[in-house]
Amino acid sequence: MFDRVLLQPKTTEPSDSGVYLPTSSSDKSLQMTVISSGPDCKTGLGPGDRVVVNKYTGAEVFAKDEKFFLVKEIDILAKIEEAT
Repeated sequence: MFDRVLLQPKTTEPSDSGVYLPTSSSDKSLQMTVISSGPDCKTGLGPGDRVVVNKYTGAEVFAKDEKFFLVKEIDILAKIEEAT
């Protein structure tokens, strides 16, 4: 993986009535969760960190019927920090 980061797309949350609503197709960026990062990554990202990437960045990878994205570390736009 070297300078690559394995990400899992943010799952869609159901509405109050239990209906899953798709996100807008016009969004230019996506929120994802870090699964793993390669040994050459210098950002200090670790499993569970939430990040923002461009919509068409990286390669789609499928494992156990789940979709993941493998992106270069440089393609990560931001790390999402929880307010305390």
